[in-house]
Amino acid sequence: MPPGSREWSWQGVCALMLTSNDTGRSVWTRSSGDPIWGWVGTVLVFGCALGLFYAHNRFSLGLHFDEPPKIRAAVQENWNFRHPLLMVETTRLVVRALGVSDLQAAVEVGRTLSASMGAVAVAAMFRLTLLHAGLVPALLVCFAALTTPLLAVHAHYLKEDVWLLPFCVLATIGYSRLAKENMVLQIVLLGIWIGLAISSKAVGSTQSTELGSRPAAREAAWSIVQCFLAQYP
Repeated sequence: MPPGSREWSWQGVCALMLTSNDTGRSVWTRSSGDPIWGWVGTVLVFGCALGLFYAHNRFSLGLHFDEPPKIRAAVQENWNFRHPLLMVETTRLVVRALGVSDLQAAVEVGRTLSASMGAVAVAAMFRLTLLHAGLVPALLVCFAALTTPLLAVHAHYLKEDVWLLPFCVLATIGYSRLAKENMVLQIVLLGIWIGLAISSKAVGSTQSTELGSRPAAREAAWSIVQCFLAQYP
């Protein structure tokens, strides 16, 4: 395709999406600025956060008024649809897979899942800060997140806010990568994170509106549209 030409072909657009804008790297090539120790640190942060959020989560059902209707929906299918489905449905699937029928045991399973979501959020914060500010700021952000009462408390029981947070952070990472490398993998991942954020809590839809106003997101969406339009002369 000549420089400056406005004609698009299926092969040309897909080649543009599957390679980086600056280096021509493949979708599956790990960036040289993304060292392996960063991933090791992310795993360690996740493990520490999971241990802290999992501890002392076996308190009696009903201590928080928000848990009984959620766990009844997950175990007894007593639906009220006042709560987002991602948390309830995930808990329901895991409880069924484990063969749990007791409400107290089931809610402890749900709390463990919430602890996992909180740990993913902290690890994602570490990852995001590490990529943009370095190790010391990333560690400070993790410490602040781990000691924030709002996150630490919500990660100990069935609360949809702690399910929303990790997907918001992951969507931010996804957009950050998309702004640098307009590749199909980044586009797909960003869509997944935004979709999970919306399904975890209704307020997650505001993130899709915000990111949709960004130039990189608009350009990526237009590239996908061009791919499909190119099939129809």
